This record gives sequence, C-alpha cells and structure tokens, in this order.
Amino acid sequence: LHEAIVADVHNHFPEGEARWVTNYDAQRLLVATEGDAALAVKKLIQAVKWKSSTLNEWLAADGEREIRLIALGYKQRPMLYHCSGHQRPGDVLGANWACCFDKAISSSQDPFVQFDAIIDCSGFKFWMAASSPGPFVKLGPSFDSYFAERIHSLVILDFPSIATYLWTTLSPLLPPKTVKKVHFVSRGDPASMAKVYELCVDEDMRQMLTELLSMNSAKDTTIDRETSHAFTNRFLEVQKQKEMQ
Repeated sequence: LHEAIVADVHNHFPEGEARWVTNYDAQRLLVATEGDAALAVKKLIQAVKWKSSTLNEWLAADGEREIRLIALGYKQRPMLYHCSGHQRPGDVLGANWACCFDKAISSSQDPFVQFDAIIDCSGFKFWMAASSPGPFVKLGPSFDSYFAERIHSLVILDFPSIATYLWTTLSPLLPPKTVKKVHFVSRGDPASMAKVYELCVDEDMRQMLTELLSMNSAKDTTIDRETSHAFTNRFLEVQKQKEMQ
C-alpha cells in the first residue's frame, strides 16, 4: 500500500518535485488520515505543492532567526523555542518557524520524528507580529499535509490577550488533531507549567529550560537575543556530546 501511494504521488509530478516522498511519508499520512489511502495521496500531493511553492523559497532565504532547536527530549525528540521579546524587525515568523520545523525534522534519524515547540510570548510586540500575517496564512495548511503528524506538543507561554487575532487567524487552518496538541500555559500558574517541564528528558534539561524561561521573562530585560542563543547552544552541544559517549 505504501509503495502504491508513493507511486501515485510521484506520477503526479513528472518533473520530479515529489522525489523526496518515501514510504515513510506514505505511512505517516496514513496515520494522519486514519487509513484513508486516497486522502493520504491527496495530502501528499498538497505537501509537494506547498514545499515547491512556499517552503523551498523560505529555506533558500533562511538565516539567523529567533526560533531554534534548544534540546532533545524523550526519544531524541527536538525541542524548539521562540521568544517574542527577541523578535526583530524583518523577522518573518511564519517562514522562520517553517524552516526551523523542517530542519529539526531533517536532522533526525527517525523518519517519524515529532517535535515539541515552545512559543514564549514574553515581551510580545503587537506591531511587529501584526506586520507579517501573510506567512502565517501560508504556513497553516502545511500542518495538515507537509507537517502532518510532526507536532508532538505546541506550548504557548504567557499568551497575551492582544495577540488573540494571531490564534484566530491560524487556528482555523490547523487540523483538529493539531489544535488538541496546543497548550496555553502561564509562568504565574505552576500547575500549568507542568505541561512544559514534562517534556524534559532529565533534570539537566529541566534546569536549562527553567533558567532560559527565567532569563527571557518580562521581568528581566537585560538578556539579549545573542546571550539567550549562546546559552541554549551550549546546552545542546553538551547534550549531544553525552549522547555520543
């Protein structure tokens, strides 16, 4: 069945745009569609078109950005992190997030890898986020095709009421299964923060994340983007070295 799905998708693109689609992708989309092979083919075709028309352009322009890989959790699951307070003029969030998602997936040896993402809204700037809604709209459909079954958990931390329009814009574009994986938590609510810390594979990762969230809290305005990145990059490097031992 998987081979037949892949063949159908490949045949739809005689120029080779779908050469990246494998049996693993067919299997993943069968899970997403609850076994509906015809729908899996349809969504993979949508995925190929989205990658060709949107993602490839974003990847070609990808560079320094706020969202990044900060740790590896259970089963080597990538943990991604974005802090609104470190967003800069010119950052295109929809494109930045898509590139980060794709590169985190591509860097894993697990063909079915999922990722956790923490969107920290501390320091949220309405005018900056509102300046580029278009890429969010372009990103939305990919969650039901290209990124289907890729999200394990999406944690939105300290979500401000002024940003409700972003969720109103994006949520209708998400499949119901993905919406159920979105968790709104608050630094001021220890019980809700358990949803964040349960993603940590060990105490070292938990301590790193605790310190990162403290560094990037609205109460601390002394930490800049470079310092925050250097902190998580150091942890990730140590974590990877331990895995190699």
